[in-house]
Amino acid sequence: MSAPGPDADVPPVPLVAYPIVTRRLVLRPVAPSDVDDVWAYQRHPEVARFMPWEARERHESATAVAGMVVEDQLVEEGDCLCLAVVWPQVDRMVGHVELVWCSQEHRQGEIGFAFNPEFHGRGLATEAATAILRLGFEHFGLHRIVGRCNARNRPSARLMERLGMRLEGHLRGNMLFKGEWKEELVYAMTAPEWRARQQLTSRLATHADLPVLLALIDAAIGELQRGFLDEAQIASSRTIMGVDTQLIDDGTYYVVESAGRIVGCGGWSRRATLYGGDHSPGRDPARLDPATDPAKVRAMYTHPEATRRGVGRLILARCEAAAAAEGFTTLELMATLSGRPLYEAAGFVPVEHVEDATGGTPVPLIRMRKPIVPA
Repeated sequence: MSAPGPDADVPPVPLVAYPIVTRRLVLRPVAPSDVDDVWAYQRHPEVARFMPWEARERHESATAVAGMVVEDQLVEEGDCLCLAVVWPQVDRMVGHVELVWCSQEHRQGEIGFAFNPEFHGRGLATEAATAILRLGFEHFGLHRIVGRCNARNRPSARLMERLGMRLEGHLRGNMLFKGEWKEELVYAMTAPEWRARQQLTSRLATHADLPVLLALIDAAIGELQRGFLDEAQIASSRTIMGVDTQLIDDGTYYVVESAGRIVGCGGWSRRATLYGGDHSPGRDPARLDPATDPAKVRAMYTHPEATRRGVGRLILARCEAAAAAEGFTTLELMATLSGRPLYEAAGFVPVEHVEDATGGTPVPLIRMRKPIVPA
């Protein structure tokens, strides 16, 4: 079923199917029952500071929600699509994202967003805003999407920068806002730029990459294990996880990049160590025998903002090809609970379940193997 377009000669606009599910979030139309969750952030001074309204009372948020409820599809130019961002982990609406159809002829759109400060710092806004950009470019076929924010609103500016949007303008004194002349930042992204960000490339890691890799690994450990491990286990896992620079020295560690930004890393080893970083005890640099030993897949990490894009599969493919070229016939790795689905999908099977309490709290791990498929 499709909604009619504003011009009989223009193909009808495809309706959006709900819900839209991302790694951690569910995006769906706003419902009347969302009033209290919306009021939770619309009454917050930090949110209202950069909005055209002051901190709201509940009845004012109820009126706002009534308007948001009907903004569930884009049918014609000028329409606004407003979606609730629900985090199932807390079973709450934590914010909303918007997509406005600005021009049909020029295929232009604009995004907007607001989130409850209670949930800041978890990457939820980036995850939801990425989903609305994907909807604009891939579902509605927009050519260019802009985003605007007050120049003093650094969190919103940083969000759009994380999305890969370019700063196109800094408008000074362009609007009288709450009694002051407002400075506005205008960010934008085009469809070719969006497609370029979805493309992944890989290369060997170097020691110069380490500052970026350490930050990426820290984010991956802290975010991607939630839901699989509790906080004590996550803290303990940092002792047995991390980058092993021996792999960089051996030329067996890779980084994956998207639009020039490192979004993942991982590698393989011809040495006996199965897992752990430079700081982890018990590492063994002894070289393996390809005729009898499995090559080790090591230190696989994906940035939380780049999951479900094929980062892990790309690294695994490079590892398998390189290990096969040196005569190995089997791959072996130690998987975390959060990594197990990727490895099973790639053909690894569990051979042993263990716990490692090196960091104080036992962390469950799974030794997995797979035969190398001849090219």
